Order: sequence, then structure tokens, then C-alpha cells
Amino acid sequence: MPGSDILRAVPWGLEDSFWQQTGPSSWDWALDSDFRGTLDGTAHAQVNGGIGFFEVMHPLNDGDDLHDFSMAIPSHMQYVPLFQHCVAGSCAFTNITPAGGKVVVVSGTHLPPQTTITAGPAEGAQVPDYGTFEFTGTDDVAPPSELEYECKVDDEEWSSCDSPFGPASTVDGWHTLSIRALDDMLNADPTPAQRRWRIDTQSPSKPQVVRKRKTLRLTATDRGTPSGSVRFKCSVDSKRLHVCASRLRLRLPAGRHVLRARAVDPAGNESDVKIVRFAVRRSKG
Repeated sequence: MPGSDILRAVPWGLEDSFWQQTGPSSWDWALDSDFRGTLDGTAHAQVNGGIGFFEVMHPLNDGDDLHDFSMAIPSHMQYVPLFQHCVAGSCAFTNITPAGGKVVVVSGTHLPPQTTITAGPAEGAQVPDYGTFEFTGTDDVAPPSELEYECKVDDEEWSSCDSPFGPASTVDGWHTLSIRALDDMLNADPTPAQRRWRIDTQSPSKPQVVRKRKTLRLTATDRGTPSGSVRFKCSVDSKRLHVCASRLRLRLPAGRHVLRARAVDPAGNESDVKIVRFAVRRSKG
């Protein structure tokens, strides 16, 4: 492809070239040194017992970025090796590895990366949906884009994952998500980022209302939620509900009244509205 760097191991040394367009539909190799480039690197080619040996050395971070490649740490580069054979002055190329190859530059670091969860249900949160998490990592050498990640939910095995990750689980209940970053040397974060949260997609029951003189007491049940954690919304003689306590002491004029109440669990799921009609009698004077 245009601009591709070409390193050639020949018996007399190294040829450092690049692919350039010479006409509307023609291309050819051009030596870097002929276009203000440098011939940096060494090569060795030898045939021994009918077997060819080729070695090429080239700077990874080359100062001649006009034609040469530069590879940061860590990085990956695809290459296509070709073998040229000449018989009676006629030369041809053979692709000796049809699938191509890859040069992988690794950092050599022994320091593991760190992992951070950046979005998703908060620690200890109770949510009415399955939730999606986002995360990132930091490393002493590799940029975040070069890190890989593994996730697991509860006691599952570690498996490869990407950000955003979700749904982490589709089962109601408490769960723990663990995420760890891995660098190019496969050093894994020894202290994975964790988030414990509860999925609750079920609504609580309609409130039960018990009246005792001038007091109304509201109760409701919700699977997996302590009774004291269920909250209520209610109104008297109005359809607009507002937050209210589980015990209501009423000071109402004599006559008929209507109480509307609904239960709300910690995840925000709401019950159907309970409607109770009652009468307040005029006290005997």
C-alpha cells in the first residue's frame, strides 16, 4: 500500500525502501536515502545446506518518519514477508507466509495496571433494571486503549469483556461485579474494581391500611426488602400523591373522605394504588 515501509535483507546488507507511485497506475520501490531518508538498520542473508536464513534489525522509533515506520510500546504491526529467488538473471517473488505475520512490541513491565469503574449502578444501589457498567484502566506504560479487560459476576469465571459491559446479570437479587485490567505483558490488576448492587424488577404489594381511631397505619411487602425499607406515597381527598409516613394521624372535618396510597421499594418500583374510603363522624359536643 502507499507509504509502506520495505525492509530488504540481501547478501550485501540492508535495503530500506518505501512504496511510491511513479505514474497514474504504476508503483515502484524507492530507497529512503534517495528521498532525504536514512538507511538505518542492518540485515544478514545466508544460504546453508539449501536453507535460507534472514535477519533484519531496524529501529522501532525511527527519526525518519517521512518513510519509515515508528512503533511505540506497546504496539502491533502487520507485515508480509516475501522471498525473491533469481535463476539465470530472472528474479521472482514468492510469498512464503500467505497469512502474513505480525510484529508485537511489548513493554517488558512487571507492574500491573489499575482498574476503575466509571459508570453504572453505585455501590450498594438497588435498581429496577439490569444496568450497564463502564470502566477504564491505567498503566505505567500502556495507554488505556491498549489494555484488555476481564469481568466476572459473583462466582463466575473470569472472561474477556469491553466497556460498556451489560447487562451484567438478569437475575433479581444482590450481585458483585469484578473487573480487572491486563496490560500487554498480561499483568492483571491484583485488586480488581468491584461494585455490589441489587437488581429488583418486582413491585411491592399494594399497601394494607389499618385504621385505629384518628390514625391510619400503612404496611406493604416486597420480596427481598425489609418491611422498614418500604416507603409510601399517599393523599387524602386528592389524586396527587406525595411522600408520607407509614402512620398518618388525621385531622379531618366530619364527612366522607378518600385515602389513596402506594408502596415504593428502595429500587423505585411502585405498587398499584390502594384506595380506602372512610368517614369521620362529628364528635358529640
